[in-house]
Amino acid sequence: MAKTSGWTFKAIKDRQLKMIGEPLKGDVAKEAGTEAQEAGDEWQKRLDHYHDGLLRRGLVIKVFRQYPKMTAVWEKYHLVYIVDKGEKGPCDYAVIFNTGLAGLFDAKSSVGIKRFTWPEKQEHQLTEMRRLHQMTGGRAPAFALVEWRKHGEVRVHPIFTIEDRTVVREDGLIAQGVNWLPVVLRHWT
Repeated sequence: MAKTSGWTFKAIKDRQLKMIGEPLKGDVAKEAGTEAQEAGDEWQKRLDHYHDGLLRRGLVIKVFRQYPKMTAVWEKYHLVYIVDKGEKGPCDYAVIFNTGLAGLFDAKSSVGIKRFTWPEKQEHQLTEMRRLHQMTGGRAPAFALVEWRKHGEVRVHPIFTIEDRTVVREDGLIAQGVNWLPVVLRHWT
């Protein structure tokens, strides 16, 4: 994880949740939310490691991990980044392939068996991917990369396969673990 003035992004994320997040209600909800958050964090760590390997081998020009707009403030001799209230985060990743093609994707981790519903608070990410798909006539990759935990598999879900906010497991293209690049290149080139 990247360091920022002595704070890791995880610490920054924890801090912003304390400052602007909405508390979960009930112990069961807290436990489920914590488990889901931990699974999502682990999934993104594995992806970041995979992306580092793609960059080292020259298989992509750049993979950008995107974050919401933040404001830096000083608090007790530390620089702290706070997500502005109401600010919506972009898709998790923007990528430039070594072919010159560029695209967007969001990573999700789901315990669903057949489908899951995209969180309503993150629906703007679907809108962002749909806009890219429409503007490029479908030539630019725009997809959800979903780890289906109960099945132990990862699937690439092109944006046009996601109706409303529903992601259906069978509509995705299966990848070999985190290795999504060959699937995306086969589908979009």
